[in-house]
Amino acid sequence: MYGGLHLKYGVNPDIAMFGKAIGNGYSITSIIGKKRIMKLSNRSFISSTFWSERSGFVAGIATLNEMKRIKSWKIISAKGRKIKRLLSLEAKKWGLIIKFSGLDALIKFNILNPKIKYYQKIITSEMIKNNFLATNSIYVSVTHTEKLIKKYVKEMSKIFKKISHKK
Repeated sequence: MYGGLHLKYGVNPDIAMFGKAIGNGYSITSIIGKKRIMKLSNRSFISSTFWSERSGFVAGIATLNEMKRIKSWKIISAKGRKIKRLLSLEAKKWGLIIKFSGLDALIKFNILNPKIKYYQKIITSEMIKNNFLATNSIYVSVTHTEKLIKKYVKEMSKIFKKISHKK
């Protein structure tokens, strides 16, 4: 959702901080809050790691404009739902039960088995061997193409097969 998850869940925090994604990788942190809280900051000098770094603010504005233009939250949520559906099918094919948690765009999955931690290590090491820096968490991006998603799921299927023989 454009504007932060607090809007999606109807939470009105006294104060909230946004970083990392707002600048699309550039150094920036944004602080929002209720007017009565934010007014208190006017009586003080607030410094931060990035307070004098101007490129982060420019990147933040450009990122927010682009997010709004393409509705990136809709794109990454749809891609995430597709990844979850495909991974579920592959896990089922190999007799594994996986449970998803998190948002569609910020997926975490676990193979339901007492060896859960061991399987997470297998996933990470095998994916690295196949040029994916991945674990059992997926941070979906608008740049994840259909081809890349297909390749990712194919590699995960190979790992699911391997894990199914170690049950």
